Amino acid sequence: MQQHKNSHHRAFTLIELLVVIAIIAILAAILFPVFAQARAQARKVTCLSNAKELGLAISMYVQDYDETFPLIFTPVYTSDPSTFAWSGSATTVSTAAWQNLVQPYIKNWGIMICPEDFLNHADPVNYVDPFLNYGIPPLSQIDGNPNWGDTYYGDTTDFNVHVAWQGLAGAFPDNGWSPSSITPTPSSKLAAISSAADMTLVSDASAADWWGATFGPGPWDSDFFHYCVTWFPAYQTQRFGPIGRHLQRNKTSCGYIRVSGGQIVVTFVDGHSKSLPIMNYFTKVKTSSGQLVYKYLWPTGM
Repeated sequence: MQQHKNSHHRAFTLIELLVVIAIIAILAAILFPVFAQARAQARKVTCLSNAKELGLAISMYVQDYDETFPLIFTPVYTSDPSTFAWSGSATTVSTAAWQNLVQPYIKNWGIMICPEDFLNHADPVNYVDPFLNYGIPPLSQIDGNPNWGDTYYGDTTDFNVHVAWQGLAGAFPDNGWSPSSITPTPSSKLAAISSAADMTLVSDASAADWWGATFGPGPWDSDFFHYCVTWFPAYQTQRFGPIGRHLQRNKTSCGYIRVSGGQIVVTFVDGHSKSLPIMNYFTKVKTSSGQLVYKYLWPTGM
């Protein structure tokens, strides 16, 4: 008689299960940060592409308007609800931002949004988000100064070092958004840029105007980037000026943005775009006259 043996499957022991779980946990701990970093890199690439497209739109505007850069803010008569600060009828003076001025060359509000920013509604009618993701550096003349100054990124060992910088875009007082202290200032012309490959045209920023024309920094004009905007809790809008919002180690503390390891997306006047570590963006150089300036924020050359 043929005998049949019963098949017997050996179950995992508790120790074996714990080992498997531990291995899975270790793999997850290794891979999840990698996945998160890959997603952050993808968002940065999207922001870089958007900045490139914005640079092209601004360049087309410049060619159509006598080689003059767009104003950051300007009064307009409009009933278009997508205008930056539209309110009332077409007979009421409203506020157009540079995003409104270059929009005809883009016809896409989504390009105004960086996916790394928490202000991510590409809807200019119901949100101001499209105006608070990228910015053009403002001219200091709107505050009555020959140039802006900054100590926040001054020196890695002594942050009291004063560094000069300058922008491109002017502004005009409007129906109440810009303060009366703003001096009506035309934007620069393309011919005034000595080194188009080094001068910032548009960058990751907390506002269309780096908050320069909106409030007029006044007593902060010698410490521009040190001023902390507190009415928005997230890190993107806690500083005047350009922001290293990508790949930051610390996104919550206003006091550590300069050393957070963040990267900033920039398009330069010549049209090329790249991302830079925030401290590299604020590279300091001396002009031929000995003035200490930020390399990427000094349009008149060295």
